[in-house]
Amino acid sequence: MPPAPTPERSPAAPLDAVPPPPETSAPPAGAWHRRTFASFAFPNYRWFFLGQGTSVVGMWMRDAAQGWLVFQLTGSYAALGVVTGISRGALGLATPFGGLVADRADRRRLLMLLSVLSGATSLALGALVLGGGATVAGVAALAAVGGAVKGFEIPARQAFVVEMVGREHLANAIALNTAMFNSARVLGPLLAGFVMYGSEAGIAACFLADGFTYLAIVFSLSRIRPLPTGRDRGGAGLGESLREGAAYAWGTRRVRVLMALLVVFITFGWSYLTILPAFAEEQLGLDTRGFGLLMALNGLGALLGAIAVASRPEIEDRRALRRSVFGAVALSAVAVAGFGLAPTPAIAGAALVVAGFGGVGFLSRANSLVQLAVPDRLRGRVMSLWVLVFIGGMALGGLLLGWAAEEYGPRAAVAGSGAACLLLAGALRASLPPVRDGPAPAGGLGAAEPPP
Repeated sequence: MPPAPTPERSPAAPLDAVPPPPETSAPPAGAWHRRTFASFAFPNYRWFFLGQGTSVVGMWMRDAAQGWLVFQLTGSYAALGVVTGISRGALGLATPFGGLVADRADRRRLLMLLSVLSGATSLALGALVLGGGATVAGVAALAAVGGAVKGFEIPARQAFVVEMVGREHLANAIALNTAMFNSARVLGPLLAGFVMYGSEAGIAACFLADGFTYLAIVFSLSRIRPLPTGRDRGGAGLGESLREGAAYAWGTRRVRVLMALLVVFITFGWSYLTILPAFAEEQLGLDTRGFGLLMALNGLGALLGAIAVASRPEIEDRRALRRSVFGAVALSAVAVAGFGLAPTPAIAGAALVVAGFGGVGFLSRANSLVQLAVPDRLRGRVMSLWVLVFIGGMALGGLLLGWAAEEYGPRAAVAGSGAACLLLAGALRASLPPVRDGPAPAGGLGAAEPPP
């Protein structure tokens, strides 16, 4: 058994930081299952996975119930978009500040507090529905509060992973997180559909269930003993601290390239999800059950993509690393174009499996590469930029795809979106410097830049 992994000490880490105890040692590389689930050797990560997995199922139940409730109250597709836009807008506004707080605060305690606040908003929604006082304005207000809380929670949660497993197993842990999230993406809406069926009380039950699942996160976090990492000591002002994170992301080529690739992928290679319900009904002739099956197939592909990354979290060769990142985007883009042109539901479903596999494979690996390239004291701020790029790309992609679908038809719009993703990603790859021979630095794409 090799010695326990010790997290990289940043310049801001205390000199007397205590190394992790021997029981946090992860198993050596070997059999497929030992590589794929290596992070489960850490008790900290097992607790985190259990609590987070329970809550994410509840989150998807809440999202499904919230959309259903708004439509029941208004009968308006526009109202659905407005409530979703309010939630995402609040998330986007809060995220930069959430990243800064994540760099300065005790992340474990911060996540416990934010979990309590998130649970409270869901319980309030459930109480409104049960009391007969639910209105669109009330739902929108609580959606805004929930979005703002998520703006602080997401950067803190992503930055917290390294404190449970160390840098050596960070990529594996992120991939397993992605697998868990996509499993819940299938299970949560499915459970919500059964719970809500034919009953207003069922809608309230989804909100209440989500609220109580946050207790699982609070309990699991109380059992975690984080590994020591660097912190921002808070000497700089708010504006200077935010600029420091942005300057690091822009000034570090590997982070800048991955952020640019994320913009391309989310805007053109992921936006098909925004019109999937209408596409399933109008172009493929499917009912709600068929649409649900398409979503499940896409989620299955995403789950398989995350597991594939978890089974090989670290790629040693520079060229292979670059191929894996850009290849995953290309695979997903081709599958999206194929989905747009699919003549039958069966072919469309197969294309969505491949699109989910390549897309989540890219997102999982790119997320870990960015985190490996970032010093601990800047991790929260850089990851908040990652979240902002994701949200902005989704918004822009949805607008562009909706316009193109109106002008040229849904099939041409989706196929063209996939083709644009493939071409732009190819242009970005062609703009990179040649790959040097030898092993890839942690967090690198094989470029000639030394690791930070």
